[in-house]
Amino acid sequence: MAAAAAAIQSQPSARIVLIDGNRNLGGQYWRQPFDPRLAEVTSRHHHHLNTYHNLRRRLEEGEAAGALDLLLGRWVWTVTRDPDSGVFTAHTTHGHTAEGISGRSIILAAGAYDRQLPFPGWDLPGVVTAGGAQALLKSNDVLVGKRVAVGGTGPFLVAVAAGLAEAGATIAGVHEANSYLKWAPHAGHLASNPSKLAEGAELALQIAKHRIPIHPRSAIIEARGSGRVRQAVVAKLDSDGKVIGSTAKTVDVDAIAVGWGFTAQIELALSLGATTRVDVDGTEVVATDELQCTSVDGLFAAGETSGIGGLELALVEGEIAGKTAVLDSRAARALTSRRRRKQGFATAMHNAHPVTDHWQNQLTDDTVICRCEEVTYDRVLSAATDALSNEPRSTKLLTRTGMGWCQGRMCGYAASCLSTPTIAGGTDAFAKRPVAAPVTLGALAALNDSGPADRTVSRNI
Repeated sequence: MAAAAAAIQSQPSARIVLIDGNRNLGGQYWRQPFDPRLAEVTSRHHHHLNTYHNLRRRLEEGEAAGALDLLLGRWVWTVTRDPDSGVFTAHTTHGHTAEGISGRSIILAAGAYDRQLPFPGWDLPGVVTAGGAQALLKSNDVLVGKRVAVGGTGPFLVAVAAGLAEAGATIAGVHEANSYLKWAPHAGHLASNPSKLAEGAELALQIAKHRIPIHPRSAIIEARGSGRVRQAVVAKLDSDGKVIGSTAKTVDVDAIAVGWGFTAQIELALSLGATTRVDVDGTEVVATDELQCTSVDGLFAAGETSGIGGLELALVEGEIAGKTAVLDSRAARALTSRRRRKQGFATAMHNAHPVTDHWQNQLTDDTVICRCEEVTYDRVLSAATDALSNEPRSTKLLTRTGMGWCQGRMCGYAASCLSTPTIAGGTDAFAKRPVAAPVTLGALAALNDSGPADRTVSRNI
């Protein structure tokens, strides 16, 4: 949204196409309900709505002026580039209809998804990602449970807990694997981002209002229940991030929300051969320069795709990419100092909330690693310790880990860590997917059909 609005502002005569898989504008942060009658109810779960409404107004004005084609409810499953003309084509699917949308430049802002670590019982119904719990609330005004334990690492956990509590849930505890004292060396980055301090103060008030228990250096190490989760086993962690067994105790819950940061969605960029890098938090992201240009000429990346950093960083990166794409690099450069401040905060956040290594010590032979294919820890370990196959791709082929419905989005990080412990975190083997979103055989067949089912739209950028 930010990229499209900035491009229109810099070059009103350009023709912009915004493709979004959701049926309403808002993306993953401002998830909008499918039924517009729920919008008023769900709005109370959102933040920075003034920014959202301003962006939406600008886009609607651009659409009315003929500068923007807004294509909602369409998923981009792959992107190709003509080697001769350099023109990109975003191949989209909408039901059984295939569409090819072509342009001279393309901005990828695919976002990210929750990074997960397996633990015994995490495949029980009622155990969800922290982002999933928030998504149900934001888009449908639905609580994931009445009594919820939240665990993992990062400030996002506190935001999720506060949102659930504000909506009526009882939070059994927020189990943060790291100590908040790790923020101390990064006080300068906090001071240079006063909006983050204000957000933190607001969250603190909500925590106090709902009396939410916060447990630093603590983790959810097991989920128990018959048919669905009924208890969470929690324990304290030592300064090295290892479980202190004598502190383990059970907590009654009917839902568990867990999150260990986020994994950038880079499939589309990889399909075009874009260079990637490993970010501070161990996540593989698309490498960009100060103007959000990738290693592929005409391809830009913004938001979590080029590094996990939250809303404010995503917005300014979108603006930079949008202006650069329409050749307004002077205006784009004027925004780079603001982006550096936001990136400084993101780096501080990753350093203060690293993934602790306790999770591997808690795995049992029958702990499910890949939930789609029901691959257990002992099978992954067997493949990973084989002298001929101790790397992620071999583990994937031998065990089918990451080859199910989610295509490694849930298990990719963990499987990579278990397969290559010396370079834990590299998810390249699980991120390289020729198909980035589900696509029907009918839509694929339509690619060779010159009829109306395969539409190609040419644009200036």
